[in-house]
Amino acid sequence: MPKRTNEHRVETESTNILRDLIINEALFREFTEKDYGIDGKIEFFNSDGRMNGGDILVQIKGSRNIIAKKGFVKTPSIKTETVKYWSQKKTICFYPACRCLK
Repeated sequence: MPKRTNEHRVETESTNILRDLIINEALFREFTEKDYGIDGKIEFFNSDGRMNGGDILVQIKGSRNIIAKKGFVKTPSIKTETVKYWSQKKTICFYPACRCLK
């Protein structure tokens, strides 16, 4: 039988954390082809619940080892080639790091 790895659990948990954080303001659309520097797109709502046309591309990084000190979080490093890839996009790219607790 296949076994679910800790890495896969952290990935799912991180995506769920992001979805929970934005649930009232936006929608996360997860891409099926990942690991190329972008995991999905966040599309924003107006206060009346209508889509407003604003969106950002997202690469999610989950970890059980992220430590917050005085309100600041040190995020995992980003490869230079990934940043160059993002800079070619016409949409803003965002890199949230989610601390998974389980």
